[in-house]
Amino acid sequence: MTSAPLQGIVILDFSRTLAGPFAAMLLADLGATVIKIEGPGLRTEDTTRSSPPLFDGFSPSYISLNRSKYSLALDLSAPGAQHVVDKLAARAHAVVENLRWENAQRYGITAERFQAISKSIVFCRVSGYGGGDARSAAAYDLTIQAATGALDITGEAGRPPAKMGVPVVDIQSGVAAAIALVAGLAKTAQTGIGSNIDLAMFDVALTMLGYMATSYLNLEMIPTRLGSGHPTLYPYNAFATSDDYIVVACFTQRFWRSFCKVIGREDLAQHPDYINFASRLKNRAELAPILDAEMLKRTARDWLARLLEGDVPAGPVNSVRDTLEAEQTQIRQMTPSVTVPSMGQIRILGSPFKMSDRAGGEFAVAYEPPPRLGEHSRAVLTTVAGMTDAEVDELVASGAVAVSDGTGSDPGAEGRLKTAMLDSVHEAAAGTAEPPGSPDPKPPLAGVRILDFTRMAAGPFATMLMADLGADVVKVEAPRIGDPTRRNLPILGEQSVYFLSLNRGKSSIIADLKSAEGRARALELAASADVVIENFRPHVMKGLGLGYDVLAARNARLVMCSMSGFGATGPMQEYTSFDLVNQAYAGFMAVTGEEGRPPVRIGWPVGDLGGGAIACVAIIAALMKARKTGEGSLIDLSLHDVLISQLVYLGQTYLLTGEEPRRVGSGHVNIAPYRAYQLSDGYMAIAAYTEDAWERFTKALDLHSLAADARFRTRVERRQNRLLLDSLLSEILLDYPVADLSERLSSAGVAYSKVLNVGEALEVARSNGRGLVVERPSGGGTASEVLGSPFVFDGVRLVADRGAPLLGEQDEAVSWRERLPG
Repeated sequence: MTSAPLQGIVILDFSRTLAGPFAAMLLADLGATVIKIEGPGLRTEDTTRSSPPLFDGFSPSYISLNRSKYSLALDLSAPGAQHVVDKLAARAHAVVENLRWENAQRYGITAERFQAISKSIVFCRVSGYGGGDARSAAAYDLTIQAATGALDITGEAGRPPAKMGVPVVDIQSGVAAAIALVAGLAKTAQTGIGSNIDLAMFDVALTMLGYMATSYLNLEMIPTRLGSGHPTLYPYNAFATSDDYIVVACFTQRFWRSFCKVIGREDLAQHPDYINFASRLKNRAELAPILDAEMLKRTARDWLARLLEGDVPAGPVNSVRDTLEAEQTQIRQMTPSVTVPSMGQIRILGSPFKMSDRAGGEFAVAYEPPPRLGEHSRAVLTTVAGMTDAEVDELVASGAVAVSDGTGSDPGAEGRLKTAMLDSVHEAAAGTAEPPGSPDPKPPLAGVRILDFTRMAAGPFATMLMADLGADVVKVEAPRIGDPTRRNLPILGEQSVYFLSLNRGKSSIIADLKSAEGRARALELAASADVVIENFRPHVMKGLGLGYDVLAARNARLVMCSMSGFGATGPMQEYTSFDLVNQAYAGFMAVTGEEGRPPVRIGWPVGDLGGGAIACVAIIAALMKARKTGEGSLIDLSLHDVLISQLVYLGQTYLLTGEEPRRVGSGHVNIAPYRAYQLSDGYMAIAAYTEDAWERFTKALDLHSLAADARFRTRVERRQNRLLLDSLLSEILLDYPVADLSERLSSAGVAYSKVLNVGEALEVARSNGRGLVVERPSGGGTASEVLGSPFVFDGVRLVADRGAPLLGEQDEAVSWRERLPG
């Protein structure tokens, strides 16, 4: 078994709810020692601990976000608590927090405080809207979806907006925070200099719009709700069969021709009205009834067998149960078991990280159960903070520290912490260079060289993010056509808007990997690269003579990431997939949209972009290991695994209860009020489900009778009567104009947002002073506006300095021949 990539890294996790805890959990999966610091008592601990339903004191939400962490129950307001924080800070490599800005200031959980203690520490603050005027604004997944156009592009045409059924804003913000943290840690390991990271959920959500954002910024195209459909591709949607729904994704001309052959309508492939992307899009209204009628002739099972045999990307609209119980899921070990004291063995959602080394050793995620509050307080304080038992006893007696009744239920914790501290001392010693008085201006991945064989969306998004972080990315493309997305509609100048949105900051060279000359060039470049990334079907690179065994024999420190729809193992490994297919297979479409209505695609290409983001985390962590040990890694990344891992509380609830999550429109299965309500002149998303927020909400609207109603008195009772409460509020709020309700809720400090369309959201981004919208020159002289990365390091947003290249634009200029590995 190969060692964990982040072994020896110590992370202090002051975060709550979802985004921050998810980021910290990803790093714990990769071997970091994560210390979750919560205050004793319901008002200061992570609220997901008490989110119903509860199972022996654990909620599905908490279990799904906090495995493999150590819990320190520390009251930050108590005497002696700040001394504890100082002691921990001196041993930590990174901090993540998402407290309200006022609370972070009150308790000193700030970059300035931690970097005064340790100049090499990486500090990441996750907030709704980042620093600036909106730094105190409350934000939740729902309200950020509303503020960024995500709600407006999810759902059916002519129907109310629907919440993306999985809390994707929180999740992708957590993944972005994890990318930023490992990038900052990689920089610290090289320079000894820490980083102050400002990560806004608003920024992350906008960057996930991808091509839709680029289309609006340059062509003023505003996407709308299309159910399961796509704004620039057809057919790329769900079809009703004689007994169920399936999805079909004809992302290329070849797949369109194959689809027509399978359904027995080869005439459609040659019809001038449907022969190419543009004509099918223009004539969708005429083509759709023809295809719909054909698809109704057979069952879903029959069509899927025929389509898969015909190599057409397709899939069933799986339920969460279907997804989690599937053979592919089990073979990929995506529902592992852990033993929770007093609960016994339970299944949890697995990690998407699968890595191996040249010798065949595999990195296996060491799953530990989620901790009880204060379960590791004593072990953390004695082993990490270096305090004596007497000092700990004094803190417990004063109420500053709490020790759970379950102390001792994790007998291996102290041993694991001691081992981690030994590794941590070694790691810290490697980066003791005295930093200058100001932050290092070089981006975190400066000097990293990436050979990029990826196409379409997931891989290009991963390498674009790493280009923004400073990596030198060379995109290797086939002759004549190059990346197929170069031809996707719409077109801006000489470039596809789709391609522009995924490939800024890269160089493009041409290599025909089917030729000896092309393979020789690829081998030459890989021999001096730090990273090779590809997203062909599994084993294609090996068949070309460019497999990891061949490349690593020439370059032992090489990190290679092989991305595919379903990974390199299991019965589905050769299936072709695109975002729509992955969303359908992973159960995302089964929980998005309105109950009793047709399936709806999450408006973002979350399967592709979310998978690309997770690839970044894995690659940068593997790079850190390669720098320390001299050994590279092979990453087997499955987009299907990524989406399963992001089902969070929905998937965990099923694993604990067998209960199937269902579609709830813009609402939530467990909390209320938490949905988009129709007002007199628009829709507004409101999140007022906590006790404090409910009290402020009812006071702001003078809803004294609702506040006094026993059915809505507590969070548990509001959950039990969610449908009734939503019905009553829907009637009340229908009379309010957006401006009036906004003023009331803003004054009361209640989280809310008008449901904006993509154009309105991007205009906010253009004017809010955070510099997310930038102009970049692209190949062929086209200047375009693009969204920068969500990464703000030391006050500077990191964005590559040029746009997307023309095919082969740097063909003569790129040579790494003289560079020696390392």
